[in-house]
Amino acid sequence: MTRTRWQYAAQVALPAYWLLLLVATHYPRVQIPGEVTHSDKLVHFAAFGVLAFLYWQFARATQGGPAPRVVERGRAARLRRVRARADAYLKQHG
Repeated sequence: MTRTRWQYAAQVALPAYWLLLLVATHYPRVQIPGEVTHSDKLVHFAAFGVLAFLYWQFARATQGGPAPRVVERGRAARLRRVRARADAYLKQHG
């Protein structure tokens, strides 16, 4: 089966974005441009929203069929929860 450019891009974008998030969340001096109020929930929401979208596109590209169903959404939600727990643990103990 030949992959389209979009499918190839989806397969490359997810690991690249995950690596970017890993570096950005664990490097101590990363500054977010602009003013962030006392709550950075909007930044986290956007970051994990992009991650969920890329995971969904990655799953679509690797399955070769129609868009993933509820099971894939559940996997994405589990991944977000695991990532959030790991982030909280590393912030507390790192």
